[in-house]
Amino acid sequence: MAFCFSESTAANGCTLYRAGGSSASAAIFAGVAALVDQKYGAQGNLASGLYDLSRTNGVFTDINLGTARLPCLPGSEGCDPSGFIGFPAARGYDLATGLGSIDAHALVTRWHRLATGNGKVTVNNTINAGQVINPGASLALSGMSSPKREDQPPPASSPSMTSPPAQTSPT
Repeated sequence: MAFCFSESTAANGCTLYRAGGSSASAAIFAGVAALVDQKYGAQGNLASGLYDLSRTNGVFTDINLGTARLPCLPGSEGCDPSGFIGFPAARGYDLATGLGSIDAHALVTRWHRLATGNGKVTVNNTINAGQVINPGASLALSGMSSPKREDQPPPASSPSMTSPPAQTSPT
């Protein structure tokens, strides 16, 4: 990545500055995440939305050439015989480039807001004389939302509810 500071222009002799690596990409992606937050509100963990978008065209560009490797001391943990540690880029997700490079505009405009909400749940319990009830419940809802694609049916959500059995005491 090469850039000029805002005070300089090509007309006044802009000096290009070079940066790269995770220090640059993390800061840039944090800015893109802030744009998603401004448009859709707090999102929490972005991973599921990013993986959903990785299956659509035009948001990520797959990087399948090159490596993310550094010199290391041969024989040290993770260091290969040639004296390097790291990973090669490959087709699809890889440890060198992740999902690939992003089109920030496409990512923000195609982002889907994760479903949130609340609803009423009613539990009816019949208690017999002398019975002690220690109610407890766990409710887990899961679902997935993706941008609409004509070639795939919409994913279904699968609610589940578990509750420990009622405890009784002798009469």
